[in-house]
Amino acid sequence: MADLKKLIVQENKKVLSKSNPEERFWKKFKFAAAIKEFGAVTHLSFSHEAPFYYTVTSGTKVNVYSVKTNAVQQSISRFKKTAFSGCIRRDGKLVVAGSEDNCVQVFEVGTRSILRQLTGHVRPCHVTKFDQDNTHILSAADDKTLRCWDLPTGEEILCMKGHDDYIRSAATVSMCPDIWFSGSYDHTVKMWDKRSGECTLTLDHGSPVESIVVLPSGGIAISCGSNKIKVWDVHRSGTQLTTLSNHQKTITCLALDFSNTRLLSSSLDHQVKMYDLSTYKVTHSIKYSAPVLAVGTTTDAVSGKATKRKKLSQYDLHLKRFQYREAFDHVMSSRHSPDIVVSVVLELFRRDAVKRVLSGRDEETLQPVLTFLVNHVTNPRHCSVLCDLAHILADLYSPVLGMSPAIDKLFEKLNKRLKFELKVQERYMKLQGAMQCFFTATGLS
Repeated sequence: MADLKKLIVQENKKVLSKSNPEERFWKKFKFAAAIKEFGAVTHLSFSHEAPFYYTVTSGTKVNVYSVKTNAVQQSISRFKKTAFSGCIRRDGKLVVAGSEDNCVQVFEVGTRSILRQLTGHVRPCHVTKFDQDNTHILSAADDKTLRCWDLPTGEEILCMKGHDDYIRSAATVSMCPDIWFSGSYDHTVKMWDKRSGECTLTLDHGSPVESIVVLPSGGIAISCGSNKIKVWDVHRSGTQLTTLSNHQKTITCLALDFSNTRLLSSSLDHQVKMYDLSTYKVTHSIKYSAPVLAVGTTTDAVSGKATKRKKLSQYDLHLKRFQYREAFDHVMSSRHSPDIVVSVVLELFRRDAVKRVLSGRDEETLQPVLTFLVNHVTNPRHCSVLCDLAHILADLYSPVLGMSPAIDKLFEKLNKRLKFELKVQERYMKLQGAMQCFFTATGLS
């Protein structure tokens, strides 16, 4: 009798998931908490330092929540009318908000007390933000003005006019603290230079602008209005890069994720969509049961749910220990990208430590600084910060010029680079003026 052959088990092939890694990433996010407010939620704002709070603006209140527990820490309700744009400072200590009664108010989170009442707007103020230095406040209102306030004194230091309708959105630029953006119902996005108070660029969105975000470098601005999102290259005179039309109804808000590689948009069509900024393609969508008026993100470190602590870089460790000179010398001597070097310089400016870091240097320690400036001072992304750094160096070391041929040569190169850049900018401004005249004459403006 023949031996019995072993039974061959028929295995069903596993059906491969059609979802991509990006979609699987976003699907990991669950509704950890559903918090009921008594009115429509019109604005969200997150702090990025301990104690990691976020604010929810709804009706006549701005509630302060903990990111880790989603519990209310404070409820600020000292508004006579509807509150708008409650924004928490990055250190979590102060909140600024506008209101329907035209007033801008600053509150201390710990006590809920009013620290400043800023009056000047004559129509409801829908936009408030802390500037990058945390000591100035940006506000915009239905009176078509954008204003800058000095927080320590409560004084208005700048009023910028140029829009023809309500201003409902604004943005600051982390790496260009002197540049602001505003979006208005007159269908335009404007870029402002805070130093001169003048509008330096106007972009035509084509419909009332509801929200704008700007990448940290200041080179890319993104606006939304109606059901369209438009992406602009600021460094190329506001060239429109692309238009995204993935929502069915008005887009209400835009936000960048913590890595600045993804864009989130919310809409009256009940959808929140995520876009890959390298391709401008939708990578995921979340459906809600009601129109979404606000969207916001916080960093993965803030969530407090990461199981593995991220290792600090060497310059971060120096900054943590207040070793400012060591932090600066480390990024100068190591092969770090210009973005990292400029970020460290910005942090030193914020801590008022730049002069201490630059003073008292010999030829060996001064050469890397001057070499970096010569190579990167004309980079549009870093020009503002590096020019300020160059001015401080010139003030500190002009009395000792002539004592070192190597240092003199580097200063001479830096001077030539700056003069050349000034000539380029002058030609650019003349060309821009000629083009504007041409567009006006042909009716294309």
